[in-house]
Amino acid sequence: MATKKEFGKLFRDAREGKGFTVEDVSRDSHIHQRVIEDIENGEFDRLGKLYIRSFMKKYAVHLGLEVDDVLKIFDHLTKPKADEVKSSLKPMRDAPDSPEKKAVRQETPMSKSGIGASVRSLSMINILIPLAVVIFIFAFIASLRTGAHRRKEMAVLDLVEKKQIIETIPEKTKAPLKGKTGNQSQSKNTSDKTAATSRAAAKTPDEPSRREVSQVVTPQIKETEPAATGVELTLKARGEVWVQVFDGKKTIYVGTLQNGDSKTLYGKDTLLVWTGKGEFLDFTVDGKFIGKAADGVKRNISVSKNGIKIGDNWIKKI
Repeated sequence: MATKKEFGKLFRDAREGKGFTVEDVSRDSHIHQRVIEDIENGEFDRLGKLYIRSFMKKYAVHLGLEVDDVLKIFDHLTKPKADEVKSSLKPMRDAPDSPEKKAVRQETPMSKSGIGASVRSLSMINILIPLAVVIFIFAFIASLRTGAHRRKEMAVLDLVEKKQIIETIPEKTKAPLKGKTGNQSQSKNTSDKTAATSRAAAKTPDEPSRREVSQVVTPQIKETEPAATGVELTLKARGEVWVQVFDGKKTIYVGTLQNGDSKTLYGKDTLLVWTGKGEFLDFTVDGKFIGKAADGVKRNISVSKNGIKIGDNWIKKI
């Protein structure tokens, strides 16, 4: 059986046969030069059997040697004798590491078991994937709540805008409603007996019922007639849109246009248009198509023979 010196010489001969220097092997295999020299010189006691065996296995793989045979020879050469076994029974856990051993640990990464590394990687993946899923679910729920809250706020703002616009309608447009309702309520009691007698005498299919007579009729705002020196405005809806139009301080139209509906209005000088959804409303002034004037809720669209402007900004001049 070869001695430790002869065993280490096998590594040196293999390295030199491949044309490698100690520096080359240290750089490529990440084994400290001092450890390589210890292996080639057969000095296995400085780092201890466990460490030197690990580095020897790595060195043998790098040189292309038969790893199993190398380790068998190493284990035989480093097998303790009977008297050495007795002396080695003393625990050495508290013995401090030598400076050389610390340097080797810091400069040379220890080879890790492939199975251990795989187990640790799988453990990390099993932890990170559920954590990522939980974070994604919470983020998705938060985004849904934020979107619903914003939609609710927009709906409330839209209702407030419409309420404010309706409240600004001049009182003259509301007077017919009160008058007609009052007259109907006053004449209801006096006409009940007469209506019952006449229906009993002669019933016709076209005669309205008492319920139809007593219903409140919504007042209709009359459109202004075309003026010789005024402005003609035609509004066409590209979707359901609420509109109110003023000629001065007088409301000449208020209502909701459906998709495809159009409305032609006339004013003496300038018409003021309020709308809840400007993107669904096309403007035609004096027969000239302008198209969309604004988006969203607008209460200051001025239309004249000169064109359309919002506030002080001209949208289209004619």
